[in-house]
Amino acid sequence: MEEKITHDTNLSDEELKYNLLKFIHKDSSKSGCSQFQIAGTIPRPEGGKKYEPISKRNNFLVFDNDEEIILKIKVATLLQELVRDGWIISDPQSQSYGNFYRITLKGKEKFEAGEFDDMQEINLEFIDDTIKLLPNNFLKEYFKEVYICYNDKRLRLSPVFLLGAISEGVISDLINEFDKAIQRLGLSSPNWKESIATRYKQFIEFYKQNKIKDKINSKIRLSSKENIQLLELENYCTFFFNIYRHTRNDVGHLEEPTIKREMIKTCIYSFQKYLEFINDIKNIFSKV
Repeated sequence: MEEKITHDTNLSDEELKYNLLKFIHKDSSKSGCSQFQIAGTIPRPEGGKKYEPISKRNNFLVFDNDEEIILKIKVATLLQELVRDGWIISDPQSQSYGNFYRITLKGKEKFEAGEFDDMQEINLEFIDDTIKLLPNNFLKEYFKEVYICYNDKRLRLSPVFLLGAISEGVISDLINEFDKAIQRLGLSSPNWKESIATRYKQFIEFYKQNKIKDKINSKIRLSSKENIQLLELENYCTFFFNIYRHTRNDVGHLEEPTIKREMIKTCIYSFQKYLEFINDIKNIFSKV
């Protein structure tokens, strides 16, 4: 029989984290370990502010559809934090299917105590690791300011502006690498416009219309991972590019911004995966 956890979308990170640990703990063996996986996409709205995002089907952590993708990112981020703090561990043998998680003895004790440390501040090690992925010193300095502004609660909206600017910078860098690649493939560059939003649309349209993935495949040998990344390029980059552009626009209007501190935290933590993907695509383009 399928089991589900229903929770309010206004729950704090700590409350949601506790619910995740409770879910993982539920079928613990005598050793205090159980195994789950994130599968599918996102939760189904159940009316109002209630969701039923997490269900157990044959040891899978399942999201039912794709209507609230931010919540999936938030859950994935919190699972990473639980791993980082030693409350659960990720099973490396499950990489081909995603991440399976086992509860540790420390996590079992935390769950049974019902207590968690305050983790509202961004981890400095995460910031340092993310900075290493950025293409130039200008953007690195911007991301350092994201950390400073987020932890200084008086500057609560500044990280959103900064992330929007950094996102545009890394997308511009990706398009420059793409332009070099298509010229090496014998194609003429499009008439790139000044607006980054317009240039991004030109980039995606040119990539699809000219079947760049097939042209790259005919010139260099791509790994299975690289083939999948090129297939996902439009959806993955467009999703994150729009998230950081729209959240920046949201806080830039005269109306009261709707973005909350926890959502800003999720956007910051998601930026590393965004950069890793872009850098992988740039690496493919550079090999052409």
